Amino acid sequence: MQTVRLRRQAGLPAPPLSRHLVFAGNPGTGKTTVARLYGRLLKALGMLERGHLVEVVVIAAGYPGDMERFISSNPGLSSRFTRSLLFADYNSEEPVRIVEHHAQRHRYELSEGARAALGRHFDAIPRDARFGNGRTARQVFQAMTERQALRITELTAPVEAQLVVLDEQDTPEPAPSA
Repeated sequence: MQTVRLRRQAGLPAPPLSRHLVFAGNPGTGKTTVARLYGRLLKALGMLERGHLVEVVVIAAGYPGDMERFISSNPGLSSRFTRSLLFADYNSEEPVRIVEHHAQRHRYELSEGARAALGRHFDAIPRDARFGNGRTARQVFQAMTERQALRITELTAPVEAQLVVLDEQDTPEPAPSA
């Protein structure tokens, strides 16, 4: 750390040096105390503007089963992460609205046939671990624009209305169930 400071003072770039640490130990063994001392040490070396430790509540996000295993893997985590919010999967109408939102942002319009086809498309997708909710809706929108682009290339002189409308035929087929 002193070398890093000396290099900076000399106008040289600091070498890549990670200051990330894991302090592991049973309760009451001094992990937090040492972390505070480490902060003061970094301040004394001029590496930190203020030499204090900031203790924070982190948001950990992931699949429900994986998060449960993660939190229960360590009593220190389970004592700190005491509340969980479960986000429910979207119903079939919500991804349709997300596709509509993306379409509007990119100056596309969904035909009535496309809206109906999207509803059927999202109804047919199994709500398993591969279902990506908003991510799936974004991917469907992208697939629709790609399919529409291919369709437009077959036209000799497309007009603006044809360039902006996403139609039923632009809706991808749902992936077959495994």
